[in-house]
Amino acid sequence: MPFLLKGRLETVANCAYHPERDSVGACVNCGQLICAECKVVLTGKIYCNPCADKLFTVTPTPSQKVKKKATYSMALRWVSGIFGFLLIMSAINGLSYFAESGLVSELIVDIVTITIAIAYFMIAFVPHWVSAKFKINLQKNSAFLALFLILVAVYFIVGAFGPEPPGGWWNYEAPW
Repeated sequence: MPFLLKGRLETVANCAYHPERDSVGACVNCGQLICAECKVVLTGKIYCNPCADKLFTVTPTPSQKVKKKATYSMALRWVSGIFGFLLIMSAINGLSYFAESGLVSELIVDIVTITIAIAYFMIAFVPHWVSAKFKINLQKNSAFLALFLILVAVYFIVGAFGPEPPGGWWNYEAPW
């Protein structure tokens, strides 16, 4: 039985998906010959099943896709927050010593200590911002821990250059 295929009169051939069956038409999308079982008619045009699936399957747009919520280690966030608080308290004590002694090196150490404390508060309370801004994947506990330890190391290095009150910090009493 002849039929019209892409402007030519063709003779009967077998279905591309079922070789044992005669074809009844061709898919307007891919041109494959198809049998009656494979034939899908949409808006008066003949499609094969795979092309119909591709053309009329709804794919979610990026706004419809479910966004995966970032998770960060709660233990490391708590430790960062507590360590940040302790550094703020240390800086307040250091600032009172600076007020008594007038040593600029103590002021510099205290400013760096406050900066590190703020960094700890940032990784404790807004880790998603830190990850986005500095391109650090804090969702991996190893990266979070590495950042935490780097800040600890910087604090101890800077603190080593700060002056110590007479009698040491353990015996120092702030005037307030």
